[in-house]
Amino acid sequence: MARDFDKILDECIDRIVLEGESVQHCLDLYPELRSELQPALERVVQSLSAFQTAQVSPDAKDLGRQRVHEAFRELEQAPPTQSSWLDVLFGSKLKVAGAALVLVLAVVFGGGSGIINASNNAVPGDTLYTVKRTAESL
Repeated sequence: MARDFDKILDECIDRIVLEGESVQHCLDLYPELRSELQPALERVVQSLSAFQTAQVSPDAKDLGRQRVHEAFRELEQAPPTQSSWLDVLFGSKLKVAGAALVLVLAVVFGGGSGIINASNNAVPGDTLYTVKRTAESL
């Protein structure tokens, strides 16, 4: 029953906060829980009324806009960053290829060492016996 009450309370809070419904409307939906629901919902509404949206002065808005415009102008006037010939030719593809190469090498060396370790106890006739012999000969 407590779980159901919690679920209903959450639903009513969502209805009040997100959909703008009244406490009375939620209480009408669940008349059997009115005595428990009413004090909880009233506390929620009271807590929410303490949080009022901040009002920004027009001067502060203007100053903020001015700073944003100045930052954009500085970006437009800044010289372009120098690129290497690799960046010019391949762009971000080079970065992707480098990341893929690192991943492949990690899998090969990481997975390879795992297979070699797994083949340490292999005996003739086992699947990993050739791996063991090759590793020994290397």
